[in-house]
Amino acid sequence: MTATLSDMMASQIARCLRSSADAPADMDLAVLVEVRLNRDGTLAGPPRLVQEARVMGSTNPYLRVAGQRALRAVIDCAPYRMPAEAYQQWRLLEVNVDPQR
Repeated sequence: MTATLSDMMASQIARCLRSSADAPADMDLAVLVEVRLNRDGTLAGPPRLVQEARVMGSTNPYLRVAGQRALRAVIDCAPYRMPAEAYQQWRLLEVNVDPQR
């Protein structure tokens, strides 16, 4: 169920994610973002990159930009519509944000 909830949130985040059309097509730019939510779908705190040092310390400028864009998209798309009965499962989620998906 958590994977499905994570996918549900990823699809909502995708609406606000800026394109990575400037990046090479074969480059893996997916980042994992930890998101804490309140019961009403608003953010309970700022999102964070799960592997922040790997992403932001990367020599790949496209990956660094993907990380920044993922965080911005999580903030911009709030509040999220999630099933109220499953709040305990989605109040803290790790979401795969992939700008090339």
